[in-house]
Amino acid sequence: MVHVLDLSAIAGTIKEDGGSNLQLNRSLIIQAADGQKPIIKLTQPLRVRPKNVTAASNLTLRLEGLYLTRDESFPEDAPLIARAAINRLEIVDCTLDPGGQKFLDGTPEGTRKPLRHALELRQTYGFNPDDEETFNQSPEIILERSIAGSLLLDRGYHLYLSHSIIDAGKGVSDNPETSFAVTNASDPVNNWGPPTQVNEITVFGRMRVEQISGRGGIWVHALEVLNNQTGCIRYSYFSGKEDRLPQNLGCVIGTEAKLRFVSEIFGEPAYGQLNRTSDFRILERGPNDDQMGAFGFLLEAHKWRNLQIRFREFMPLGIRPILIPVT
Repeated sequence: MVHVLDLSAIAGTIKEDGGSNLQLNRSLIIQAADGQKPIIKLTQPLRVRPKNVTAASNLTLRLEGLYLTRDESFPEDAPLIARAAINRLEIVDCTLDPGGQKFLDGTPEGTRKPLRHALELRQTYGFNPDDEETFNQSPEIILERSIAGSLLLDRGYHLYLSHSIIDAGKGVSDNPETSFAVTNASDPVNNWGPPTQVNEITVFGRMRVEQISGRGGIWVHALEVLNNQTGCIRYSYFSGKEDRLPQNLGCVIGTEAKLRFVSEIFGEPAYGQLNRTSDFRILERGPNDDQMGAFGFLLEAHKWRNLQIRFREFMPLGIRPILIPVT
């Protein structure tokens, strides 16, 4: 199912902050039906604000089970979500098209589509000066079991990432340069993103945040934390290049542990999955003695180990099976 969504055609929207805005008077849930994965093609970035600024503390927008992408008329270089001036934005089991898919153009390597930002949220929250002073929220941005492009958020937000892939298009062997997966929206290079909590995520690109805590992350490139005296990261992988880290426990560094993915290209079947030739600590020493990264919740290391044990138990004497993982 493919739906084209034009906010300007929805009754009750207002023009503000550079585009049409949904006005929420109460919390809103947009949820896919069971067994469905609807594709929502936006003609302009999604923007949401409260109808009554003084009542924003109770407002939540929840997107669940959706594939958000861009229509042909979508503005170039604009993010999918450009405003979230509410208490809480929840993105669950969604794909926010990060771009970077391969064109089938006949070349050996293929040509990748442009990479796109998923969120770009600034601390002015899009209000006029009077309403900005009245708006007293620090919006919570929550991504759970989702894939998204770069997240650009100013420090007036709080970011929570769980079992998700954040893709700025830079794989293990790429030079990240200024390709930020998470950073500040107003000044991506020199300023810092919001306070962040993570649980089993994979980040393709650099990440700059004010402070961070969590477990089970894979940062393919530099993780830079302004307040590295607060928080702790456990059972995670760091690149070991230009990192500025808080306290950490049970983590591995890229200079000592080889990291490989089956595919780093969005849209391919094995996208974001760890290759079995990665260092065993990445595969088996994450949270719950399983793999690090976005797919840790699947407990693949336990399944693989149990399968090997069962074959050893039941194979005839002198026969040793060779197990080959297939995506």
